[in-house]
Amino acid sequence: MSKQNKRKTSKGTTILAGSAGSIVLGWLLNKYAKDPAKQLVSTLNQKVKSTQNKWYTDGEKRANELAKIKQEVESEL
Repeated sequence: MSKQNKRKTSKGTTILAGSAGSIVLGWLLNKYAKDPAKQLVSTLNQKVKSTQNKWYTDGEKRANELAKIKQEVESEL
């Protein structure tokens, strides 16, 4: 692929990504038009809390698995 074709492709991809982002932003603003700040903040808080909870439980699960492996290794020695 020549440099000129690459530039056209990446430029087209950039324009497409920008357009998609604008559409999503417009959709979100329209969805929360009644009381945008309160509803948007509430939704974002819920998403952040659920993500934090997922990370915490995943980390706890990983820590338990590592502790079991450590015990197995120590018992073998």
